[in-house]
Formats: sequence, structure tokens, C-alpha cells
Amino acid sequence: MPKKKYLSKDKIIGKQVINPKAMIVGSIKNLSFDPEKKEVAFSVTTKEGKEMMVTGSEIDTVGDVVLLKKQMNHQPATPTKTAKSTSPGLCSMCNFQNDSTAKFCIKCGAKVQ
Repeated sequence: MPKKKYLSKDKIIGKQVINPKAMIVGSIKNLSFDPEKKEVAFSVTTKEGKEMMVTGSEIDTVGDVVLLKKQMNHQPATPTKTAKSTSPGLCSMCNFQNDSTAKFCIKCGAKVQ
């Protein structure tokens, strides 16, 4: 029986994430574990600066890069809530300054107050 190879958190964080069309999606920022589903998920910062979650089951191979199994349209990772918005268009979730008439943040998708 071949010996299992495990990668430490330090060896995974920072790796580029590549889709099946050989295009860079982004890089791994952090990892999480869901104890109910017994599943690992990776927080990926996309080239556009957005956050998205990729589950372990969506990954084909991890080597010098992380290769995804298929092209995916991901929901953004849940942004952390920060201070209340004080400027029109300022997102209270990620502090991105949207247009003053924006109803939703173009960076994280949260509703703008």
C-alpha cells in the first residue's frame, strides 16, 4: 500500500489556483474545515481581488499549483462585517467605496445601506 502524502497549511497557502482551461483563477488565502460534512474548503483570492470558497471535492490535483476539476461560478466567501457605513455607497461589509447610488457592493455583493 502506498504511503499517503499530506501537505501542511504552509505548503498550500499562497499556491495559485488554475481552472481546467489553464487560466489562473487566483491564489489560496486560507483553509477551513466543516466538521459536520468532514470537508476541507479553501478561501481563494481571485485575480480581481474577490474572495471565493473552493471545497476539497472541487479540486483535481495539488502540485506546484492547485488544479480545479471544472470551470466554476462560485459564491463569494462570506465577508466579515465591519463598522457601519457613514458615506453614501460605502459598503459596511468590506469598506469598498461604491457609487453613491449603488444598491449592492460590486466587490463583495453585500447590500449597501
